Amino acid sequence: MFVPVKKTPRRRCTKKVPCRQHPFDPPAWTLPPVDPPIEQAAPSSRLLEKECCGNLLFQENQYVPQQIWKSAPLVQAALTQVSVYNERSSSGYMEVVVTGQNKSSMQVHPGNTGTLTARNVSSIQVSAPNNPSDQIEGKYLITSFFKLRAHKRGRSC
Repeated sequence: MFVPVKKTPRRRCTKKVPCRQHPFDPPAWTLPPVDPPIEQAAPSSRLLEKECCGNLLFQENQYVPQQIWKSAPLVQAALTQVSVYNERSSSGYMEVVVTGQNKSSMQVHPGNTGTLTARNVSSIQVSAPNNPSDQIEGKYLITSFFKLRAHKRGRSC
């Protein structure tokens, strides 16, 4: 059933109320959109991003975890993301243990990629706990963000 739309009568414009041409037009007094405020880092520090990557290989009867990343005692990564890929041809899964503010672990099965993000990471280890024969191959990528403080001029180390 068709219902006709009722036309609205045109009104006279005054200085106090601006005119609109059509009832669905936005009012003339609307403000332009405002961008949200951007959170800026403190001027005394800056953020540094570092990436490292590599290959993993576990051969038969190799149960010792491989430490693929460890932070220096005085350096602390504010945020770290680790991605581990286990080749499709691998004979078993890999286990990734991330030690940081909290201890996290994940298992990465053949043909899959696992990703973990953690704060204040101190070490990352990868192992192949059930590897009685054949081999397990993979790749890893670690991205870390460090907060660097600016030194004041005139001060020595």
